[in-house]
Amino acid sequence: MQEKFKKFTKPLSFEEIEWRIGSKIKENDKRTIKKTMVLGYIDARTATTRLDECFGPTGWKTEPIQDVNGGYIGGLSIKDVDSWISKWDGTGVNDENTVKSAVSDILKRCCVQWGLGKELYELPKFYIPGDVFYIEQDHLNWIEGILSKDKAHWPKTVEYTKDRELTLEEAKKIKWPCGKQKGMPLQEVMEKHQSSITWIQTKTTYDKFTTVKKAIEVLSKSKPIQDPMTKVQREQIIQFLNRYENPAWIKRKLRNEKPGVLDEILNLELSKNKADEVLKLITSKKFLEGE
Repeated sequence: MQEKFKKFTKPLSFEEIEWRIGSKIKENDKRTIKKTMVLGYIDARTATTRLDECFGPTGWKTEPIQDVNGGYIGGLSIKDVDSWISKWDGTGVNDENTVKSAVSDILKRCCVQWGLGKELYELPKFYIPGDVFYIEQDHLNWIEGILSKDKAHWPKTVEYTKDRELTLEEAKKIKWPCGKQKGMPLQEVMEKHQSSITWIQTKTTYDKFTTVKKAIEVLSKSKPIQDPMTKVQREQIIQFLNRYENPAWIKRKLRNEKPGVLDEILNLELSKNKADEVLKLITSKKFLEGE
């Protein structure tokens, strides 16, 4: 039985923790929201999965909830040989807390009584600047990065920085956010659906795509270039871009015609074949029309 409890109280993995918007801190004017807290919690599905894995479907049961002074109490019983051991907890009631949600809430609270998820009460206080209504993937990447460190090095309070750099490991975890490829690993989309990458780099300005754009940049830099362009090719391209009175216009047009190529040129990240294509494009009459 001791081994079962040891397994049951094993700390939750990051994937088992759910996250929600918590309290909001106001500025001194008492009207403007300064920052929003993000809270970690365990949901009922994760709790029942852990109970089944550790004690078996017939090794635990919930006790009927009881209405007490406008709230509810309930219990979670675990079988020990031929007897049942119960622990109880309760929850209040409000307009959003129906009987169904009270049952779920009590189950989670009772699981904590048995030792599951106690570490959630030791998490740092996570804050996101401003009045936040939903948690983005980049927020989760940021939280996971902090929690991946040794517990002794967790800060008590930490605030999200929008302009932070993504690590390669974080970028590899990013999923495509919309359309037919929704949920597909970003790296796979980059390999199979270049038109989608072009669309998100050049046609969208929504904040929710900021993290995806950062991840594309990180993954692009990490990908080795096969048969890289020569120094001569690079010099030819740079000379062409700097030859005109309005090189910024040429660079803008190049970004529109071949998204991402300009950065690749300046960082020596083009293949020989791609460099030839770029040279052919930028010296063509069609490309230069409208300068």
